Amino acid sequence: MPSIELEKTESEIVFIVEGKDDEIFLNSFIKKRITEDDSFQIVQLKGKKNLKQTLKDVSKIPGFRKVRRLAVIIDADNSCENTFKSIKNALSHTGFPKPEKLGEFTSDSERKLSAAAYIMPNCCGEGELEDLLLSSIEDTQALNCIDSFWNCIGKERKTSKGSAQIYLASREKFTSGIGAGVQRKYFILKSNKFSKLQTLLKQAFL
Repeated sequence: MPSIELEKTESEIVFIVEGKDDEIFLNSFIKKRITEDDSFQIVQLKGKKNLKQTLKDVSKIPGFRKVRRLAVIIDADNSCENTFKSIKNALSHTGFPKPEKLGEFTSDSERKLSAAAYIMPNCCGEGELEDLLLSSIEDTQALNCIDSFWNCIGKERKTSKGSAQIYLASREKFTSGIGAGVQRKYFILKSNKFSKLQTLLKQAFL
């Protein structure tokens, strides 16, 4: 029996993300920028190391033959290039189409299934979802305060996860997670900083 929480596939579109905050963000973004209906499903990896096994499990879920679009959306962390190689290897190993380019779907005509990879924050360099969310903030005073905080405590290298928590702590109603921050509209999902992601998601719903 598949080890993931999704018991059956009810949609033609499946997104695979790293964790709960990623799921909350993606669901909110799709509802805000793409479609308000529930014609998609999101599966959590609960750790990038679980990608290959999760793909294998997803393919065994009842109803999976309905799926025509599958996208893996995870953080670059230290290397976008290495992460993309890892995604392509996992997809190929489990029998899925191997994306030729980041942010674009590649089709398998025999299975009528397309697969894609999107690597946070913008399919290049290093970073994570927090970097993308922070880039959407329009409150320049808050951003300056975040920089001042890092300088004050003498950290040589600030982290995007830390900056996101500092920003959330400065809001009227404190929340400790970026998922909750997205739900409270502390990040600007209508920002053009999300244009690359929006392009991929629009392809998924064609």
